[in-house]
Amino acid sequence: MPYFSVMVGGIGKIKRAGVFEENSSEYLDGFFTTCIFKAPNYRDAESLALSTIESRWRNGEYAKLVEGTINLQVEETHEISRIRFYSAKIVNVLRLGWLLDTIPEKGHSFY
Repeated sequence: MPYFSVMVGGIGKIKRAGVFEENSSEYLDGFFTTCIFKAPNYRDAESLALSTIESRWRNGEYAKLVEGTINLQVEETHEISRIRFYSAKIVNVLRLGWLLDTIPEKGHSFY
């Protein structure tokens, strides 16, 4: 079964203070995040990515940051090697992304 890297973009009203831990009444417009999955095809990998990110933003750890709803869409999907898949998983567990220049599975870039 192949491995995939899926970049997801989210647009919505995100509380700046919750993201950057500062006193601010301003809002961010959205984010990008990348997830990796083992899936039979592109469509299943994208579906897994959207459901995982949606769960985190609607009911999970990021739900308190959102005012209203977050609209998600897949930005790009790439098949990746088995080595890249497992190295990213290991790095994510050990939180060594900064050292190996690897994107952690829960990282976000906000705008």
